[in-house]
Amino acid sequence: MAYSNGCDRKINLLARGNLVQDPSFESQYYYWQAANVLFTNSSPYEGAIQARLGPGVASLAQNVSVKGAGDSPLFFSFNAFSTAGLNGIGSAGILIAEILWLDDNYNTIGTGLRMLVPGDRLNQTARITFFAQTDRPPTN
Repeated sequence: MAYSNGCDRKINLLARGNLVQDPSFESQYYYWQAANVLFTNSSPYEGAIQARLGPGVASLAQNVSVKGAGDSPLFFSFNAFSTAGLNGIGSAGILIAEILWLDDNYNTIGTGLRMLVPGDRLNQTARITFFAQTDRPPTN
């Protein structure tokens, strides 16, 4: 159970289940919009596939319906590590994880979450799991 933005009522953030389709990337490009991303079976954290973001600008996104999810904040998590720096080559870039609220026409109507992970936090020796709670989804 988690508390919702200072309110005194408790919310079970996990009761709704996972809203993301194919969270462990087995279907690869079917549910995900990806640019400069390679889906590979080397070193997956969960399942059989991992999404590897390429050098430079890369993006990985999915439109997820929150209809029926209620007006409570949502729980968001992901796992990340970097192979940059192996053999002295390259360094990890900045990672931005963002949840945007869209209307029925896919226009952005708000930001539910924005996390910035500096490149020096990601390395090849440790997988880090990030956890966050979104703002409340809009009602329409």
